[in-house]
Amino acid sequence: MPYTPRHWQMFLAGSGSKPPAQPVDRGDAAKINENLRALYEQLREMTPTRTTASWLALCAELDIPATPIYRLEDLPRHPQLAAVGLFEKVEHPTEGTICQVRPTTLFGATPLAIRRHAPQLGQHTAEVLDALREA
Repeated sequence: MPYTPRHWQMFLAGSGSKPPAQPVDRGDAAKINENLRALYEQLREMTPTRTTASWLALCAELDIPATPIYRLEDLPRHPQLAAVGLFEKVEHPTEGTICQVRPTTLFGATPLAIRRHAPQLGQHTAEVLDALREA
């Protein structure tokens, strides 16, 4: 996804798309923000014209940070997320085996841990409502 004026210029030129109605001023991020809706609309029209791999290759060539959009069910198999062990399987007392995200911050001296399981639907409703009444 292009963010800077330089990225937008390179991306639009590199993609072979028509120039935007409002030119992208190389040094003016405010101009980009003013025209963001039009630029995003242009992206919406452009993206179906190529494969994800093709867009990623163009962004890599232009040094524009990019990643594909992953489906939720694909995330546990994502190489980086798997490498850092972001997802863990645990036994929930009522739901059985579930996959959850471990705490994302790792401290050596004071490691974080999930102390409670995810609540059931409505499990804490009375507590929340009581706290709101007391507030």
